[in-house]
Amino acid sequence: MSRSLKTIFSYARLPKKELIRFKNKARELGIEIVATAAHDGEQKNATEVIPSGIHRKWAEYSSQKHWTEKLNKKLFDQLIDQLNPALLPMVERYGPFNGGSLEAATRLNYDFSVALEMIEKTSPDLVVFAKTPESGLEICLYLLAKHYDIPTYFSCEGGFPHSRTIKTNLWNPTLDECWTPNEKTIPICNLDKPGIQLSNLTKKNLEEIRDSELVRIPDYMENEGLQFNKHNKNLQLDMGYSIRNAISLNKNIFSGPGFRKKLFEYSERLSVSLEEINWSKFTFYYPLHYQPELTSMPLGKEYVNQIMSIKIISDNLKSNEQIVVKEHPSIFAKTSRTNTNYRTTSFFDWLNKIPNVKLASVNSSSFYIMMRSNAVITIRGTVGMEAMIRHIPVLILGSASYQNGPGVVKIGNDCDINFYLDKIRHSTEYNDSEVDKFLIALDGCSYHLAESPFSTENYEEIIQTFYITTLLEGLRKVYS
Repeated sequence: MSRSLKTIFSYARLPKKELIRFKNKARELGIEIVATAAHDGEQKNATEVIPSGIHRKWAEYSSQKHWTEKLNKKLFDQLIDQLNPALLPMVERYGPFNGGSLEAATRLNYDFSVALEMIEKTSPDLVVFAKTPESGLEICLYLLAKHYDIPTYFSCEGGFPHSRTIKTNLWNPTLDECWTPNEKTIPICNLDKPGIQLSNLTKKNLEEIRDSELVRIPDYMENEGLQFNKHNKNLQLDMGYSIRNAISLNKNIFSGPGFRKKLFEYSERLSVSLEEINWSKFTFYYPLHYQPELTSMPLGKEYVNQIMSIKIISDNLKSNEQIVVKEHPSIFAKTSRTNTNYRTTSFFDWLNKIPNVKLASVNSSSFYIMMRSNAVITIRGTVGMEAMIRHIPVLILGSASYQNGPGVVKIGNDCDINFYLDKIRHSTEYNDSEVDKFLIALDGCSYHLAESPFSTENYEEIIQTFYITTLLEGLRKVYS
């Protein structure tokens, strides 16, 4: 190769040794990091590892003293305008949390100007992300790279947390309708027989979902400080602090334990027990997504607004149909980063105003509700994969790894909700072997861990290492 490929690299919470590993292995492929974008506090490591690079912070607007980067409004409007409903919530995840919509718009303006300056100063050949872009600065870098025809690469979750794949486009499915890798997917696999066998961990997850009767708890939720009583269809939620003294622990009205206590108690007052739900009606189950998180931002696009999504579904229900909605338990977990930009007591008031909506207690089993329902609607949550495996029709509003799987319908750009509701109302039946074939195809283009990343205490470091390993495998396939 005549010259190195100049690269902007974006990441979060990456240990220094992994940054060094990525830098050295990328250099072997002729890829040179010239700039980084990362969480606040990671610039020291970046400067030591890449002393000649440009290093910018995510959410830098929270600490910036001067805004000297120029804002190209014409280009901003061209690239951002239609995506504004999806992108504005992305920049509200960082404090302070009391700015409102104008503050969010200004933050996005700032991120765009920083991203554009990074690209103009470095003239990169590649823009690479350790995982799916999720911050405002990352999404601006991604959109600008697409605009200037600069290749982008990022690692994203495969079928389950123990597998990852490499993609070049945010909203394209991993597999096409024929269950072959989409043109925007770079197949990487470390199984002995890719496309022929399931990984051992996928088999384990598959068997667990098929055998579960009332309760199934994803591994990642158990690592967020959530504990459950698994003996029946009701779950006992441990939020990691005493409800009685939560207010004294944190008096912040925008986030924190006191905020979550108030939110939890209010949502429970408006919820109904599972016995109060009329299950003889055709039931759509809509499990709410934890926010802020990339599952809905940016992968849900305009459906990041879950109140809007539920409202338009309700508007298209028949007289004998209902939606059962359940809050995501992680909203109340001790590790939760949710704040008033994503949940307030009025959020649950809005749900209560929508006809044919039943709000189930957060302590009820999501798996139990799914099994009692006729169909599942989700942006791209884990419950969609579980429903597909259990032969329950699924309508997804965003982009998911199980998109194009058997019984899974993806809403189209026409946004004709009733058309897609009809498709899952009359979904074609399928059997376990079809599910197995789809998951084998998905596993066949993914890189796999030998054990669950959540099985040890240092799971965060394992996950970060996994990001870099899969990213290097993808780049090696393209550039070696």
